[in-house]
Amino acid sequence: MDSNESTRHDALPSTLRFRFQALELALDAVVHLRSAIRKVRARDRELGDQMRNALTHTCTALGEGDGRRGGNQRLAFRRAIGEAREVLVALRIALAWGWLSVDEVREGAALLDRVIAMVHRQSR
Repeated sequence: MDSNESTRHDALPSTLRFRFQALELALDAVVHLRSAIRKVRARDRELGDQMRNALTHTCTALGEGDGRRGGNQRLAFRRAIGEAREVLVALRIALAWGWLSVDEVREGAALLDRVIAMVHRQSR
C-alpha cells in the first residue's frame, strides 16, 4: 500500500462515507492495488490503464447499484462483478509476466474476491 493514505475512512467527511460495505471494500482495494497498477503501467501502459479503469468502474457501478432497485440494480451489480473479475484476470496476467509478486496483490485481490461474493447474491 502507498505511504500516502489520506483516504482513510475515519478521515473522510460523512458525505464520502458509504454504508454499502461492498463499495467500501472495493474502495479499499483501490488503495491496496494502486501501486501495483502503477508498476504494471510502467511495463505495459495499455494493461495498466485497463486495470485502473476496471477498478474505477467496479466502484462506480457499485455506487450506482446501491442507489437503484430491481432490474436496474441487478444490472449495475453484474457490471461491477464483471469489472472486478477483469481486474483479477489482469493481476494474474501481470503475475504471469513476472511484473508483480503475489505479496503485492494478495490483499487487494482478496478484497475484490469478497466484493464479488457479496454482490453476486444481490445480482440475481
